Amino acid sequence: MENTNLDTGELKLHVHYLNATFVPTIITIILILVCLLIDNIGYKSEWLTAESFTQLIVVVGLIYCIIISVFALTILFNLFRTVRSSKVLRMLSWFTAPITFMTIVFVLEITNNSKLEESDRLSILYLAIIDFIFIVSLILTYRSFSRQLKTG
Repeated sequence: MENTNLDTGELKLHVHYLNATFVPTIITIILILVCLLIDNIGYKSEWLTAESFTQLIVVVGLIYCIIISVFALTILFNLFRTVRSSKVLRMLSWFTAPITFMTIVFVLEITNNSKLEESDRLSILYLAIIDFIFIVSLILTYRSFSRQLKTG
């Protein structure tokens, strides 16, 4: 029974989770808006207006961030002493699910866009930047949590 005890103590794991997911989501939305302002000048399409295109991209970006945040819920497995005490399990719970999801989406995006013209491949760059922001955030929060475990 001792190994499966939930021990919240002074871990403040929810703060690490929010820093790993909420902060990159806000940065991503701001980055998307800035990129759209720069990239959307003179946008013309038969299907969407410039305003509806911007809204669509922001919503898709937000949904992508929410899905990553759901996959990152595995961070909370560190509430279990068994997971928290093993460096391997701690790393797996922190990184495996969100990075696997990001990798699958990235590979699918590359596969689907390989047939497109160079100008239409900008979505791969945006996706790479968003993934990079989340990966950096996951690494930084993991290091912070590991340091907290050592000192606590």
